[in-house]
Amino acid sequence: MSKLAFENPDVNTLADQLEDFLISHESTLTFFKQSASGPEVMGDNYLPFVTEDPDPYRELYRIGSFYCVAIGQGSYYHAGLFGPLPVLGSEYRAIVYSTLVEDDQTFDQRMKGWNYLISCFFFHESLLPIVNQNRDEIEALFEFFFRKRSKLATIKEKNIQKLKQALLSIIQV
Repeated sequence: MSKLAFENPDVNTLADQLEDFLISHESTLTFFKQSASGPEVMGDNYLPFVTEDPDPYRELYRIGSFYCVAIGQGSYYHAGLFGPLPVLGSEYRAIVYSTLVEDDQTFDQRMKGWNYLISCFFFHESLLPIVNQNRDEIEALFEFFFRKRSKLATIKEKNIQKLKQALLSIIQV
């Protein structure tokens, strides 16, 4: 008699795999660099939730603008980890890390060769306890990332995705 592949499955392993998949699928990492036309997206260019606007890129632009003004507060350019912050009245939150990085292509002479970068890790609010519990580790990860990449030109898509995977490994239980 043949044994079916799904007999006696390790239910806990399957549940863990499903939970890991959902966490990574519903979490995004988006960087916003400053440009002449406002915040420009680097990294994930979508939101893991439905918005009122059919164009999620417009919503990302709104979020980037809001966080840049709220955290940057004009020309103060606060650096460090902030949040979790609410995201567009959704069931999602963002933990935001901001920093100044060198930028050879500075569009604004007042920035004197620097760009203000906002990194937003979007996640479902059900993960708030885990994110809050691991806040120091998350901040250390961002600090390490930007110590190795202090120039905007060195921040590539593959680096952002590796950072996202490292963040996910911190919050997956």
